[in-house]
Amino acid sequence: MDVPETQYADVDGTRIAYQKFRSGPPLRIVSGRLSNVEILREHGLYRRALERLGRKMTCVFFDKRGTGLSDRFEGTPTLQQRIADTACVMDAAGVESASLHGTSDGGLLTNCSQPTPS
Repeated sequence: MDVPETQYADVDGTRIAYQKFRSGPPLRIVSGRLSNVEILREHGLYRRALERLGRKMTCVFFDKRGTGLSDRFEGTPTLQQRIADTACVMDAAGVESASLHGTSDGGLLTNCSQPTPS
C-alpha cells in the first residue's frame, strides 16, 4: 500500500496530523497513547492492519495532539479537546460521519458524542 500524504487539520491554532486513504465507507481510527501516522506503517503488524482495513473502507487516521506529527502543547488535553480534535480532523478530511476504531486510550473516544458548544 502506498503511503498517503500527511495533511493537517487546524484546531484553534493547533495542527493535528492525519492521513486519509482508500475508499469505501468511512472509518475513523483513533490510536493509543503514542502514534506517528508515518512511522507506524514501518511496523509490520500495524501496516498489515491498516492495509486490511483500507481494503474496504476509507480510513482517516490521525496523531492526537502532542503525539507524532501533531503540534505540541502545554498541559494535558481534556476529553472535550480530544473530541473536538477528532471532529476537526473529520471535517478537514471531508467526512461527515464514520465508524470508529479505537485502540488503548483511543477507545475512550468511541463512546463519546460530538462536543457541545460552550
